Amino acid sequence: MRFVTKTIIRDTFKRGPYPEMIRRKELREEIIRSSHLAAPKPFPGPFCTHSEFVRYVDSSGKLIVELHRYLRPDGSLGASGKLDPKRLRDGTTILTIRAK
Repeated sequence: MRFVTKTIIRDTFKRGPYPEMIRRKELREEIIRSSHLAAPKPFPGPFCTHSEFVRYVDSSGKLIVELHRYLRPDGSLGASGKLDPKRLRDGTTILTIRAK
């Protein structure tokens, strides 16, 4: 495991195959936690938006990426409209955000 900054993990996620693998449903999605936002803050969003932590694994169950997202009732992403990676597999190394 290697601890990195938010910028490094986001750049690695964005440049890597992860978004496309998720879009193509090549990875199995596992919801780690989903919380209904009573008042959708810190962004303006519709009622029933959820804050979710999601794990994506490959066909053998190996962690590929864990991320946070705000999911609107229509299935679109809220807030920035981007997935926010927290941990990901980069080759044989797991990158994770350094705690402050």
